[in-house]
Amino acid sequence: MSSATRYLSASYKHRLRVPSAFSWQWRRFNSSVVEVPPHLDLPSTPVQENLHVSHPGQRIRIKPYYITTPIFYPNSVPHIGHLYSIVIADIFARHARISVPASSRLVNFITGTDEHGLKIQKAAQKRRTEPQEFCDRLSQAFSHLAEQAAITHTNFVRTSSEEHRRGVQILWTNLVKSGYVYLGEHSGWYSVSDECFYTDSQVRDAVNCKTGAKCKVSIETGNAVEWTKEENYKFALSKFRVPLLEHFRAHPKAIYPPKQHKEIMDILESDDSTILPDLSISRPSWRLKWGIPVPEDSSQIIYVWLDALSSYLTGIGYPWLDTADMTTNGWPVDLQIIGKDILKFHAIYFPAFLMALGMPLPRALLSHAHWTVNKAKMSKSVGNVVDPFAVLKEHGVDAVRWYLARTGGYFKSDVDWNDDQVLKSTEELRSLLGNTLLRLQSEKVLDRLPPAFRQVPLHRGILLTRGNGPSPLPEPGSQEYDDRMQDRVYGGEASSLRVQIDYAQEFINQRARAEEGTPTFDLPPTRTPGVLWYSELPEANLDGEALIVSSELRESLDRLRGKVSFHLQRFEVGEATQSIADVLSLLNKEITRIQPWAPETQPREIIHLLTWGRETLRICGILLQPFIPHASRALLDAMHTHPRTRTYGYACIGAGRVRSGPLEKRILFPNKTQKTWQQVEADHKYDENRRKRIQMERKQNQLAYKRLHARLPDLRRNKLYRRLFDPFGSPKAPNDFAPRRLRKRRRTPLTAVTSLDPKSLVPWTEDRKRYLTQRNLLKKERQKKREAL
Repeated sequence: MSSATRYLSASYKHRLRVPSAFSWQWRRFNSSVVEVPPHLDLPSTPVQENLHVSHPGQRIRIKPYYITTPIFYPNSVPHIGHLYSIVIADIFARHARISVPASSRLVNFITGTDEHGLKIQKAAQKRRTEPQEFCDRLSQAFSHLAEQAAITHTNFVRTSSEEHRRGVQILWTNLVKSGYVYLGEHSGWYSVSDECFYTDSQVRDAVNCKTGAKCKVSIETGNAVEWTKEENYKFALSKFRVPLLEHFRAHPKAIYPPKQHKEIMDILESDDSTILPDLSISRPSWRLKWGIPVPEDSSQIIYVWLDALSSYLTGIGYPWLDTADMTTNGWPVDLQIIGKDILKFHAIYFPAFLMALGMPLPRALLSHAHWTVNKAKMSKSVGNVVDPFAVLKEHGVDAVRWYLARTGGYFKSDVDWNDDQVLKSTEELRSLLGNTLLRLQSEKVLDRLPPAFRQVPLHRGILLTRGNGPSPLPEPGSQEYDDRMQDRVYGGEASSLRVQIDYAQEFINQRARAEEGTPTFDLPPTRTPGVLWYSELPEANLDGEALIVSSELRESLDRLRGKVSFHLQRFEVGEATQSIADVLSLLNKEITRIQPWAPETQPREIIHLLTWGRETLRICGILLQPFIPHASRALLDAMHTHPRTRTYGYACIGAGRVRSGPLEKRILFPNKTQKTWQQVEADHKYDENRRKRIQMERKQNQLAYKRLHARLPDLRRNKLYRRLFDPFGSPKAPNDFAPRRLRKRRRTPLTAVTSLDPKSLVPWTEDRKRYLTQRNLLKKERQKKREAL
């Protein structure tokens, strides 16, 4: 039993008598008690199901938060669209991790590559290589891109792996048992690029721009199609039109944005049977060899989209033992991130497969738009494809992630990539966050503070509090949330009740941290609502005085956590970043208005500004972790924020500590001429390793010197031998005694002669003789010149 469980005894439970809106739900998971505050919901999902699955005789298990990206097709190197998808998914995954304590709900984050299909087979043949070798090289590029962009995925799925192959074949067998798969003849317009069939109504006449010949192309994608007739297995997709239609009518927010939801509804509501015919789910092996064979029928290869969509199941351990095992592994998926070009496969085909298998459907599907260059679609032939590796190297990981989230976080229309806009976005972040940190730790500002304020140690640092303490925010949209947004005084009986609740909760957490060796701090007494409180600082005590920082900043900071969570629950990434930027902008205005560096500014005003400013940076640093992980970590490290206090539970006023003294100086967003804090740490680590390597080499030379003495006792008294080595065991060749112009560039190390016999010194002796001869000649020449003078 953990310490947190031990201290949640009957003697403390009576203190947690609170309204249901503010109560903490305690759940047991793997022999540990976890806290699930209701106001810290993960991104909302259209299908609201109970996360806590229990069965008779079993403990309560919590379903992990499960998020996926598209399974990328590695027929070429990654582009900026791939980076955009995984960054958006990583934002939601990081948000889920800090929204609720990690012990209460795990996060499964899956990405990977779809490595089968006719396009891969033809691309490998064009490059005269095997498909597996071709996929290995390109899949590594996608994995490296995720690593470079600081993506925190838990599994990288490859459809060419043996685990995935077994899972897909079992899924095929279960589909056949369901009775919705039959063998039939299929004919239609087939697109190699899209790897799917189209009906006559889904193609149009066109002209090949290269040859000028007439051809047929898909209306949806514009790719060329050809008439194909073959025998394969088919899935009765038409039988699932009505169940899918009912599902999406019952869950109008299952697909975001609403435009994409309407597009799927139009397809399902159409009475034309040709729009949604039965789906061909296999290909003849004589045409497609690179894929997973159909069980018990080697003449057919499983359809590449059925193969790829199954990776969302095999990535978390499919096949499962039972329903409880399925839920424990994370299914159903909470959020799927895809591009709008593959919406039909994820919104119609995949749910139909799941219905046939009797499995729950995905809870939310986010279909984002595409990135363009100069309002034109990226194309290799045009040469306007943006290289994500070059972009990350040029602008930095945090700058690119911030631009993708800030500019492309609205998902409703295509976004144009512009390097100038990336620089502008980076400059905005540098001004709002990096420069603000430097201004609040300026020596000119700190020198004007009372000595007691500057010398407060970390464990007695300032604790910013108010009448109702660090109380949790209610769920946005509820009546309690609206009341809190209108409450500007934080006073009254309700506030007093919340003070006692939160302090009792903090007492439990404090006792738990004390046993685990974590630094603790004393709880402050209840003070006047809305007034700052400084520990053991009588010179800086501002009791009873009006707050100097504007109410607009304090109110915006109090609402910030709720607004960010509110927007991310509705997949509004752009609005969430805007909320944080607005608060940082207000803080910059306050710094400019108060001017803490000016001589006429009173110390009490500086104390107010520094306390509120650092509290603002602390809260914004916590909320910025999903977007700019490196810079936010550097910011929180500089402010000495404990790693356990970097979750949403501490992203409110008074929930954390603010250090009073000087902070560590860190350049969060350096210019090209400046080094990042990661580079500084890397240089320091390199210097440390180099120093250790030199010490190791010196020890090796000393040991080699001793071994050589043991093997050559007859040379110990030899003058020539003693002159070859210094007393510390460092090797010195005869050239070391010669002038620099006569020395050779390369020296023979001592370890090179330790295993040789005494005859190995003969070449050195000959060099010594030649050197002495040359030295005597030089002496004679110098003597003649002196005599001539």
